[in-house]
Amino acid sequence: MTLYDGLIELYETYSYSKEALTFFILKGKDGAKQISRIVKQFREHPPAEIADAAVETIEDYQSGKRTELLTAQQEVIDLPSSNVLKFWLQDGSWFAIRP
Repeated sequence: MTLYDGLIELYETYSYSKEALTFFILKGKDGAKQISRIVKQFREHPPAEIADAAVETIEDYQSGKRTELLTAQQEVIDLPSSNVLKFWLQDGSWFAIRP
């Protein structure tokens, strides 16, 4: 078996994932204000879908709540408060926004 064949076998057995990181640097007082506006916009008006995948769950680590959008059911996130939003998509992928 080649290394490639071994990797394919592992993927077929355990699945695989793809990860990417994108960040923006906004400097100074104006940058901090812009970052706050962006996060506030996502918190107050979350997207319904991203890249053709519906947003199913939103985790707001600042409020400590996880919201299932289809049922509007909420549960408590038992982690320290932090200005982070995490969006779980229909296809199992997720993305997070944190200043």
